[in-house]
Amino acid sequence: VFLAAQKTFPILEGNIANFLYQGDALDIALACNAFGPRQEIPMSQVEGTALFYYAMKFPTAQWLSYVFMQDYQPIQDPRNPRTMAS
Repeated sequence: VFLAAQKTFPILEGNIANFLYQGDALDIALACNAFGPRQEIPMSQVEGTALFYYAMKFPTAQWLSYVFMQDYQPIQDPRNPRTMAS
């Protein structure tokens, strides 16, 4: 219900971006231009669920480019329709 009620992903709260991934995976990480090239940050799993999350603070005027690393393979955020190839 919570995820279905969200209008945009990542979920923005002021200058905090909340990245959420839901699905079966052994390992989920976030790769983002805010971390630098070839850097990944592991996402935390909500215990007993297939929901993973990572929250980060960023300057309000910054554009973020990111992908999820699902079991070491890059995938676009399935909930974010704003995509680009790079």
